[in-house]
Amino acid sequence: MQFTLTHGLPYGKGEEMELQLDVELRELTAGDLIDAEAASERVVMTEKGATLLSSPSRMGYELIRRTIVRIGKINGPLPFDMLKKLHQDDLELIADYSGVQQSAAIATAEAVADKGR
Repeated sequence: MQFTLTHGLPYGKGEEMELQLDVELRELTAGDLIDAEAASERVVMTEKGATLLSSPSRMGYELIRRTIVRIGKINGPLPFDMLKKLHQDDLELIADYSGVQQSAAIATAEAVADKGR
């Protein structure tokens, strides 16, 4: 799937900076789900000891960045720091275009997580 960003992602420095506008997305794989889930988890200390905490919002962003094949000259998956540089409108646009596959992927990951409990 291909579309154009409204504001673009800045790439380069100084006078060589160019806005990257053209986006290409792909469907998620099982490996993407596994990697996104692992990236969204962190160990936190509680009264009972170390506990693994998963962030649903972080997983959503991890899935979004993995759907990106490229934004202009920048090949995906887009590094998380670059994802943060997107204008809010552009991030929402990418999320909308990848939304169907992201929703299905999150449902699959949640089902797998529930079976593991």
